[in-house]
Amino acid sequence: MKNSIRRTAAAIIAIAAVCTPLSSAPVLKDLSVKPISTSAAESSNVKQSGNCARGNWHYYDELEKYTLNYQITSRGSIIVGCETNRAGTTIRIPKSLGGKKVISVADNAFKDQTNIINVMFYGINGINATYYNRYGEPTLYAKGLDGGSQIAEIGESAFEGCKNLSYVSFGEKEVTFKKAAFRGCENLNRLSFVDSENYTLKLMLGDIGPNAFENTGFVYMDDYKFKNIGDSAFSGCKKLKRVCATADTIGKNAFKGCHLLTNIDITANSIGDECFTECNVLSDVKIKAASIGGYCFEKDTAIKTASLDVNDIGRNSFSGCSALERVNLQNTQKIETHAFVGCPNMELSDFPKTIEYIGPFAFWGDTNLNTPALFVRENGQKLQIGRASFCNTSVGYVVLCGDIDVDDYAFDDCSLKAAVVEGNVTISRDGLGTVKHNDPKFAVYGTSDTNPYTNVTYNDVPYVKYDNTDGYTKIINEYKKHYLPIIGTGFSNANGSCAGISIAQNMIISGKMNYSDILPEGYSCFMDLPHTVKGVEGFEDFVAKIDDLHTNWRYFSYRSHKVELNSDNIEGYAKLTKYGIAVPGSMRIDNHHHAVTFLGVEKLDQPKVIDSYTESGMVCDYRIITMENGYSFKYDQNGNLVGNGFDVNTLGDKWIPVENTFIYVRSSDGRCYAQRWDHPANVEHELGKDPNYNYSVMDFSDLQLVTGNWIYNHT
Repeated sequence: MKNSIRRTAAAIIAIAAVCTPLSSAPVLKDLSVKPISTSAAESSNVKQSGNCARGNWHYYDELEKYTLNYQITSRGSIIVGCETNRAGTTIRIPKSLGGKKVISVADNAFKDQTNIINVMFYGINGINATYYNRYGEPTLYAKGLDGGSQIAEIGESAFEGCKNLSYVSFGEKEVTFKKAAFRGCENLNRLSFVDSENYTLKLMLGDIGPNAFENTGFVYMDDYKFKNIGDSAFSGCKKLKRVCATADTIGKNAFKGCHLLTNIDITANSIGDECFTECNVLSDVKIKAASIGGYCFEKDTAIKTASLDVNDIGRNSFSGCSALERVNLQNTQKIETHAFVGCPNMELSDFPKTIEYIGPFAFWGDTNLNTPALFVRENGQKLQIGRASFCNTSVGYVVLCGDIDVDDYAFDDCSLKAAVVEGNVTISRDGLGTVKHNDPKFAVYGTSDTNPYTNVTYNDVPYVKYDNTDGYTKIINEYKKHYLPIIGTGFSNANGSCAGISIAQNMIISGKMNYSDILPEGYSCFMDLPHTVKGVEGFEDFVAKIDDLHTNWRYFSYRSHKVELNSDNIEGYAKLTKYGIAVPGSMRIDNHHHAVTFLGVEKLDQPKVIDSYTESGMVCDYRIITMENGYSFKYDQNGNLVGNGFDVNTLGDKWIPVENTFIYVRSSDGRCYAQRWDHPANVEHELGKDPNYNYSVMDFSDLQLVTGNWIYNHT
């Protein structure tokens, strides 16, 4: 009888809501309330939340035994309170209440309702249905979820403290979540949106207020899209493992203390200060943003890789990330003070041309950072390198060309091997250190008549003026004895012979290995070996050593730095080559499954036209000086280095200049032409001579340069 009375009363009230002018009760802005005389849920065990005043409208769910308190405004109905009396309750909120669509949940409406396990915003008004069992008795049951709810806002602390809440389903409106909306819902792990036809939609998340989902139970955020994420919005989410999300802004401390978070992939305009601090197992970071705030990842000691397409990297953003090994920078303009200080294992892929400012102590003390610092600035672009920014790192080569200011001690105590300085460069006190801190052979190279290193206190840094001598010739003359004259006799790509040979070459060049450690007895260098060596005594042992070098390369190479040759750094390498300064390393050519030894990049005086099998008339303006590449090498009668391979242009006793075995590059788009003996006719020929010649064309992404300190520590 009581239920019948309640349903009759609710029907009368609903009609009154439509037909009767509403009285005024300023509980919320623009709010008018029609009172009801009695609550629909009467129990001594009732748990109330929010505004459950008798002046509200009420909706009673007969199946789940809860009461919703709501108020009617000119915009729609608002859920303001809730009364439950049993655990495990599923809240099902109709599309309309009191003749108005349900548009929001008011502040504190469900706060601390620990009885609730699910909340579903329905797109229909009738939720329960009746069926008759086999005894002919009417029984209530819940209809399946119909989507299309118009809910658009969840108020402050609306569901805060609902510790057993695990699932919330919304409709087809973008939803804004205000401050602390679901804070402390430690089991909440799923949100969904369902349209009017019951199809699941992508998450339509609007603004996320401060602390909105703090200490909730999300495990994964895949393809989440927000407008703005407030301060501490997801902080303390102890179960969160992965975040893949986009937003306009992400506030301070937004994901602080997410102790199980392992990787993030985030696109945003700005990311606030300390956003990911105390994420103890975060290891992989990928961000595309205009800015990263200060201390964003400070002391996240598990981060190993960071891919940052970020304009402004904030102060101390990665300071103390002791496991950080590799950082890829794109479109970066500013690296603020102390940004990467205290990252002793760090390697850096490159420094984009876009960089305008590197703050004081940005990389200070990153002792294993050995990427060449190649800064070529053109067309009026300026660069400021701050005080001690690279001090006490392992940077070995510096190129400073253009309008560049270098502050005190910027590269001090780096053990520099060479520095090229051209253009309007200002270097302050000990900006390039002193000879005692650098390689004994260290010198500054430039085109000016006087030393551009303007340190008046210390003048012990030697200066070498450019004398128009071909740098390529200098490099070839210095390294030609290391070219390997062996082709296909006992080696195979399956055994990684090319990689093993390249490692051997680099270790010998760096003085960490001697020829006697690897060559057959009686041979003093690679060039001593005959063209066909299979019958040479000790050759099989030589092959085994090469294979071993490749198989156990991690034992033979230490602190190897991997960097893709690209449009940001190729001109810097060319500047070093111009002065005959080689940067030995191994280059991986992915589309050939091949490795060669890298020496430098020559900028051609005249562009070279290459005709490939897949592309005709490729105009190249650089070529990469390489060694082991599948050719046999020797000196011709004039003492020039020439190569011979197993292709139609060099079969038999046909030899070509060594530079015709190099990789040619078109800088406009990074397209590369790679020659290799085991590709048909892939050596240089006259343009158009034979269109069937198969020239291999690739791009910069196929070239990975591995440099570093080569050591011989295998046991």
